[in-house]
Amino acid sequence: MIFTQEVKTRIQDALISKGANKPCSVCNSKDLVLVDELILSDKSSGGKFPTIVTGCGNCGKIETFAANTLVPGLLPNGKVGEY
Repeated sequence: MIFTQEVKTRIQDALISKGANKPCSVCNSKDLVLVDELILSDKSSGGKFPTIVTGCGNCGKIETFAANTLVPGLLPNGKVGEY
């Protein structure tokens, strides 16, 4: 599920508004990279958990965010759809 430019902009705005766009905690680089598709992680209780992934373009450290928490309303009815 690849993000459209509109969805990428919503995600980037949400990262900024929540303070999640700070320099990398490992190498202090400001080269934040947004993985441009929704990643579905398996939940231990079954089902899939939609996540948004960012990474450092310098050292490769990755961080994940709960899609429904970071960008409320991104997934209609909390369900994964096409973008």
